[in-house]
Amino acid sequence: MITELGLAILGTYAYNYLNTWEEQKIKYKFKKFIEEKELMNRYSTNKAKVKNVQLFDYGFRTTLDIGGICSFEDIEKHKNYLRSLFGAEEVNLKLTNDAKVNIEVINKTAKDINFEKHKLKNTELLIGHDSMGKPITADMKKCPHLLVTGLSGQGKTGLIKCIINNLNDADIVLCNAFSDDFIGYNKTPKLLGERNILNYLRPILERPYKRDRPLYILIEELATIKDKELNNTIKELLCIARHYNIFVIGIIQIATKEELKFKSYFNSRCSFKQLDESSYRVALGCSVDGELNNREFYFYSDNLYKGRTYSLTQ
Repeated sequence: MITELGLAILGTYAYNYLNTWEEQKIKYKFKKFIEEKELMNRYSTNKAKVKNVQLFDYGFRTTLDIGGICSFEDIEKHKNYLRSLFGAEEVNLKLTNDAKVNIEVINKTAKDINFEKHKLKNTELLIGHDSMGKPITADMKKCPHLLVTGLSGQGKTGLIKCIINNLNDADIVLCNAFSDDFIGYNKTPKLLGERNILNYLRPILERPYKRDRPLYILIEELATIKDKELNNTIKELLCIARHYNIFVIGIIQIATKEELKFKSYFNSRCSFKQLDESSYRVALGCSVDGELNNREFYFYSDNLYKGRTYSLTQ
């Protein structure tokens, strides 16, 4: 009993010692980074402070206080150097309102996580997971309507399946969806053809009412719709639908200004791999850092996130 207690205490001491040593190494590297890149303001007596180092299996998080020392842009332009300095796969930087930079260094990213249901509100959509394996969600109450873009075969259908599989106490209708992509989803209503879709949407727009269960209307190949009346109906629906607990999920492939005629009505936007960096700016409304691999995406709502879709067995 005494031996076991002694070993436990020794183990705890060793764990804390190693963690403290690792934290000190991280702080030292940031100090050398500031010095080597000559980021210190020569007129300032302030010193960069590294605070709240948190160690995780995937890497670490910390906060760098740069008040009176340098700008966020000075740190951001050396992002690749930081990646090399810590042997990281990914480095994420975010400026706070009080001149501090939240830094996340990821040495081992979470890649293939099998889908499991997450307990979310029926107005929240499960989009995928981030580099640490934490779920990325779209809150339709805060940022209504979701636009999904990306080249063929990059993960859009897998994302939609994930959304459907995780929804509880909600209704969803698939418009223009390819039946081969949704084999086994027999309980999910499907509408094909612009006239059929218009006939379904028009009464919703003409006689709207607040629904107890959210209704999600997914429209595939949104950019290819030619019918002017249908386009106008979708546009009007996007303007008022959230007030009636109705949310639209639009899907297109190549992101161009011409094809993204409804973009401003979608407050949540998700982009898989595009042809070039400018296409991400068009699709998301902001710049991104780096290319995407299959099943990876950038998601923009209240902030910009980089993530990956869950693996689905179905």
